[in-house]
Amino acid sequence: ADFFETFWDSGEARVGEVGARGWKAWMTQQERGGWVQPPAGKILLQVLFDDIGPSLICLSSAELQLRFLLSFLSFLGFPVDVLLSAAPYQPSLLLENLSLLTQGTELHRPLTSFNLPVLETGINSVGHMTTLQGTRKWSGLGKQGEKFLTNVFSMLQPVLPPPHRAVLSLNWILYEKLKVLHILRSSNKKCLRSQGKSSKRVAKRLLKEPENRSSLVLWREYAHLEWMLSNLDEARKVFSTATAMGGTKGLSSPALCELCLLWSQLEVENTAKELGGVTDVTTSPAVVVLTRLAEGTSSSSSSQTLSPVSILKARRSYEQSLSSSLSSLEKHIWNPQLDKKGECSEKCLGSLF
Repeated sequence: ADFFETFWDSGEARVGEVGARGWKAWMTQQERGGWVQPPAGKILLQVLFDDIGPSLICLSSAELQLRFLLSFLSFLGFPVDVLLSAAPYQPSLLLENLSLLTQGTELHRPLTSFNLPVLETGINSVGHMTTLQGTRKWSGLGKQGEKFLTNVFSMLQPVLPPPHRAVLSLNWILYEKLKVLHILRSSNKKCLRSQGKSSKRVAKRLLKEPENRSSLVLWREYAHLEWMLSNLDEARKVFSTATAMGGTKGLSSPALCELCLLWSQLEVENTAKELGGVTDVTTSPAVVVLTRLAEGTSSSSSSQTLSPVSILKARRSYEQSLSSSLSSLEKHIWNPQLDKKGECSEKCLGSLF
């Protein structure tokens, strides 16, 4: 704590600020070359170590460290997937967003907002207070806030363990999707093009990371981002590539089930928009995707023709998987985090028939 006090009051850039290297790098420099004096004329913050010292705690658990980081990012306005933050729920988010109680369900909310309504609860400007009078305008983080977050990510990614880097990467892509969704609702085409390019660069950069290259969750979110930007052919290529990565796991892979479920939902939405509804189930892109999932084969294209026998076998596979999952639930105490496979099977079965 004594050394941290020296670092805190030294004027050295801190995490999120331009030029920040971190406490560890600063300590190494001090050990090699002695204490570094703050630059002349640098103004230190009002917030001194004496103000925060009594509140400092040490988190020895890696999971608690991750939850602390995600909670801090959520406080800044970053959307945090509460399921990945190792917390079953975060009631404070509802209390901070009373507009959720008055906005109701949007009639034109598309399936492309998959997983985003929950994440919207994390979007707040620091100091913003929501009231029960009408809906509030999403203001985002602004240029300075975006720059701060980028600096935080760039600095933390290399020092976090791979599983935690994956969590941060997923939430980052979700944040990019959320920004695109808000612009879609505003119908600002010029802004959408600019934001789309920026968000795709972030997603592609994250997918190039070694620990992310085989992550079906991240590939799913990237494909969804392309779909939201109306790049349907590109999105289908990404979905197809991801299902091939999933191999022959089929219904035994929760991540692959979630990916195919989203793909099929998007195809249903698109078919309804173009044709007014599904006319032939054997040529339905959504049914093709779900049937290939049940068969344990990759769907190279969503526009294939199926035989009635293949569809029937797929239905039986989903029914058996669902029955097996329900039987397993009856033998154990109910757990709200339990059985993603059974949940996906039920959703997919509903989508297929």
